Amino acid sequence: MKTADSRKLFVIMLLAVLTAAVYGQVADHGFINMDDAMYVTDNPYVQQGITAQGLSWAFGFADRAYWHPLTWLSHMLDCELFGLDAGMHHLMSVFFHVINAIILFLALNVMTGALWRSAFAAGLFAMHPINVDTVAWVAERKNLVSTLFWMLTLLSYAWYVRRRTVFRYLATFGLFLLGILSKPMLVTLPFVLLLLDYWPLKRTVPDVGVLQGADTEERPFSRLRLPDAARLVAEKLPFLVIALLAIHVSMVSMRGHVDVISTDVVGMKLRLGNALVSYVHYFWKMLWPWNLTVYYPFPDSIPLVHVVLAGAAVILVTGLILLKARKHPYLAVGWFWYLGTLVPVSGIIQAGLWPAIAERWMYVPGIGLFIIVSWGGRDLLSRLGSGRRLYRYASLAVVALLALLTFRQAGFWKDDFTLFSHAVSVNDRNGVAHGNLADVYLDHGSYDHARAHYIKALEANPGDPLIHYNYAVALLRMERYDEAATHFRMIKGKYSGDENVFIGLGTAQAKLGDLPGAAEAFSKALKLNPVNKQTHFKLAVVLGETGMVDQAASHYREALRLDPGFEQARRNLEHLLALHARLDATIEQVEAMLREEPGNAGLHYRLGNLHEKKGSVSKAARSYEKTLSLQPGHLRAMERLAMICSQRNDLSRGLYLVKSMLEMDPDNPGIHYNLACMYARQGDTGESLMWLARAVEKGFSDLRLLESDRDLEHIRGTSGYRELVNRLGIGKR
Repeated sequence: MKTADSRKLFVIMLLAVLTAAVYGQVADHGFINMDDAMYVTDNPYVQQGITAQGLSWAFGFADRAYWHPLTWLSHMLDCELFGLDAGMHHLMSVFFHVINAIILFLALNVMTGALWRSAFAAGLFAMHPINVDTVAWVAERKNLVSTLFWMLTLLSYAWYVRRRTVFRYLATFGLFLLGILSKPMLVTLPFVLLLLDYWPLKRTVPDVGVLQGADTEERPFSRLRLPDAARLVAEKLPFLVIALLAIHVSMVSMRGHVDVISTDVVGMKLRLGNALVSYVHYFWKMLWPWNLTVYYPFPDSIPLVHVVLAGAAVILVTGLILLKARKHPYLAVGWFWYLGTLVPVSGIIQAGLWPAIAERWMYVPGIGLFIIVSWGGRDLLSRLGSGRRLYRYASLAVVALLALLTFRQAGFWKDDFTLFSHAVSVNDRNGVAHGNLADVYLDHGSYDHARAHYIKALEANPGDPLIHYNYAVALLRMERYDEAATHFRMIKGKYSGDENVFIGLGTAQAKLGDLPGAAEAFSKALKLNPVNKQTHFKLAVVLGETGMVDQAASHYREALRLDPGFEQARRNLEHLLALHARLDATIEQVEAMLREEPGNAGLHYRLGNLHEKKGSVSKAARSYEKTLSLQPGHLRAMERLAMICSQRNDLSRGLYLVKSMLEMDPDNPGIHYNLACMYARQGDTGESLMWLARAVEKGFSDLRLLESDRDLEHIRGTSGYRELVNRLGIGKR
């Protein structure tokens, strides 16, 4: 074996062994509750392994934020081989990282001929803590797979430049295409290839390259007889077309599956400012990789002075590098590699849970800075007498130090508790970290700790609907139903297409005794998903309790149709039908009595009650009307008829009845409360608040009803309502 080949083999083995040693601990790590479920643990297509159905799904456009079919296939292959063994999924990610580092070394070595500098750059890539997120997070497999094809494209491109044939060009283009199918991050690769044409390939000089073996035979594109720069750009046009197509496909695939954040929510001025400042943040984290964390909240604002200083710093560094570019071209290539490849994740276009910065986004851009450090360090130390030897020792020391830091950082990814505890220790205003840590405590039954972290999450992000949703679900488990209902109501507009929000709201309202509200919520959930047997069951229970027997029986039957083995639904239906039969028998008895005593107001009122219990509202209303015609002062008949009018939105008739009741019983707090509800349903906030205040003055004190009654939704958010309940000491617990 040649000496050069043996040295390459030594570097490859060193990269592999060191990377495996540092990241080997992830074999004991589990999945985390941030995106891993979507990609693996709760994804039925992935868990089935490699199947025809899974392949169709992976290359389709349903249920995904953006299109990356090859990444899905890599997750499916893991499940095919290892099931849901989290350690093996993690080790596969480590394997990808090792291969990426090795191919980066080979590509740089082939293009430059510099063995140790290529090895140092690859060592920085393999060992820098900023890359831990990508390697230790199962959900970031897309970063690893796409970068594998990025590296292979670089190596193939160097092979193509050595002898420019159509076959080699197509091979390079094919690898690029596979990378695009793994993640759209490769859209900047055509521009990186142009940078490499400048250095180290030096293709701006006709038919001259640094690669040994380059020939002068007829090459593709040389017939165009274009100036060198134009010829090189034309060579990249097919790559650019695919990149633009990938951007379009990504935008289309996001539509309907993830929220694209409007500039009305996060202004373009703030996005541009954060993008500029982030270049400085990333650069600093490369130099000082301490207190790295999984998520950095997007800022509400950025001081103008920070934006100006960041812009000045970027311009100054760019200017200095351009001045030195002729003598040290790697400076320009590394710097513009860094600046350019960060553009797709700069936040100009935002979707989903968008952070200020994310270390995983530096997996490819960081290579540009590693090139600067590796080649620049060699040039600096070469001025010393023993510079070459010193450079080798220094590079080994730097890689060893980074390996220790990476080992520490990878340890934070052991489990949810460790990861998010570290995140909140880095930044206590990290709402996402507090929310995830709350979920961990909730799963372990530590309700007090969970509630404390949810509250901190909401303090950091008061408008985040996902935190409100998770907190509401947690409050249900804590049996704090009134608070749960409040948070579900806050987000039902944002999550109007999510059945789980309405199921949660209905559950809370049912527990609070607001049965009409619960029925409405469950009905909305069924409109979104009519084949959910549990929702049919829940709605049937609520309808049965409100006396709507026929409707309840219908939903029990539908639940049983969906699942014939649903025994609880079968038992409830049998009980309900028995009740239905008893109601029918009782109604027949009362009707027989009325034939004997048609002028008995009490019997007409009783018949109205029976019809209400059965769900025959129209018949109940007629019975109550008959009661009042026979006994105009029958308060209970007035009240029931007023409630039916309210349900039918016949508010004028309902209001007349309640006012009539008030004339007969002016000190009754319940009547005052019902008047407040009637006016609230009409949208008359002033009258509603006035009658509500009078109800409280008369002795109304049902706090639970006050907070859950749907009739008061129109006034509940007003300052007058808040002032009233605060003044009376209600609502403060």
